[in-house]
Amino acid sequence: MYSVFVRLLRSLDLKRTEGCLQTIGPLFPTSRYTLLNSFLISVGCYAGIGVIATIFIFPSTMSHDTLHAIDRLFTKITALIEVQEEVFATSPKDLASGSALSSRIVGDRSAAIAGIQQSMCGI
Repeated sequence: MYSVFVRLLRSLDLKRTEGCLQTIGPLFPTSRYTLLNSFLISVGCYAGIGVIATIFIFPSTMSHDTLHAIDRLFTKITALIEVQEEVFATSPKDLASGSALSSRIVGDRSAAIAGIQQSMCGI
């Protein structure tokens, strides 16, 4: 079957099939760049199809999801930083364990730690 295919190719276009049939063709120092041209054309098509598919077919890529996870993590850390103003404004006895402010701090801290652990598991 292969020989029939090769004969068909030879009958159609001898110049084009020479590069495919000669395995030592790239070793000759001539200016026939059929191997390089076919390689660059296939790499260019692969890259173009990949970019188009990433933009139009698969817009939610891994980097997109990672950026959203980091944004959620920074939102939780920002909430922890904003609580510091309230902590500095209150008296120390209002920060005893079991108070509303201390339980909020513990909840925000555990949410931030859970977000970090979740993002580390995704890597």
